[in-house]
Formats: sequence, C-alpha cells, structure tokens
Amino acid sequence: MSASDNPSTTEVVLGQAFDPEFVYYRDILQLPGNIVLLKLGGRAVANNMDSVADSVRQLADLDIPVAIIHGAGPQIDSRLEKEGVPFKKINGIRQTDEAALGVVKETLSEVNFIVAEALRRGDVLVWTPGDAVFNAEFRDRETYGFVGDIASVTADPIREVLSDRLVPVVSCL
Repeated sequence: MSASDNPSTTEVVLGQAFDPEFVYYRDILQLPGNIVLLKLGGRAVANNMDSVADSVRQLADLDIPVAIIHGAGPQIDSRLEKEGVPFKKINGIRQTDEAALGVVKETLSEVNFIVAEALRRGDVLVWTPGDAVFNAEFRDRETYGFVGDIASVTADPIREVLSDRLVPVVSCL
C-alpha cells in the first residue's frame, strides 16, 4: 500500500462529517451558544499539532466555534531540568517556587506560540489573549507554592472573538 492509499486526517474527518452519527453531533454543536473546548496537554502539542490544526480548521469550516486551552507539562519539566531549577511533584502536582514560576511562564508562552503558529499554518484564524483570562487563588501555598485553582474566568473577550470566528488559544496559567 502506498502513502497515497492512506487517507489523510482531513479526508477521514471530512468523511466522518457525513456519517449519520457525526451529523447528529455536528448539528448539536452548530446550535447557537455551543462551542468545542479543546484541552491540549503538552504531549499533544509536541506530537500532534498538525492533525489538531486540521481538525480545528474543519470544525471552523462547519461554523462550529472552537476554543483551545493548553498545558505544557513535559516542556516545563524538561526546561526546569535543563536550567537546573529543582522541583518536585506532590500528588502529581509540580511544586512551584518563584524560580520555577518564571520558567513555567516562559515555557507556557513559548508553547502558546507553537500552538498558535501551527493553527495559523493550517489556515485557522487565531487569537491569543495573554494572561488576562484566569483569576486564581493559591491552592495550598505552603505545600505547592505558586500553584492555584481557578476562582473566576474573564470570558467576555473569548465570547467576542468566538463570534468573530477566531479560535482563542489560552494557556493554563
């Protein structure tokens, strides 16, 4: 079987767009006010951005709004190790002191750029809000340092750009 015999991700997804089960979900997602919120972990960003970009473009082509939030766990751990910033995980959560927080912010910003650029290469209109989306409260400062839980979300700018057919790309910090 040659490479040309294998359907691309685009062909597979477009083929599914006409499958009766997919049509049902597509019709639901196209109802006013519904959006697809796509959470990308750092591994997905590192390994699957081309297919993610294809899928997001196809959803946009169907007028289904998409918002993306991403992490960067493996990238952050790698960068902390590379820069010699010690860290440990407690209950699967990275303990984050001031030195680590700087690396976390820089790495999330870099990953945000990678995600946005991959989407742009896939002909997706992108908006990146920076860090003005989440308001958080410290989880347990003594145990976790600068790790927080979301207390509120500033969603109006996201709603506005979704109505303009842009895909917001938001980091988890």
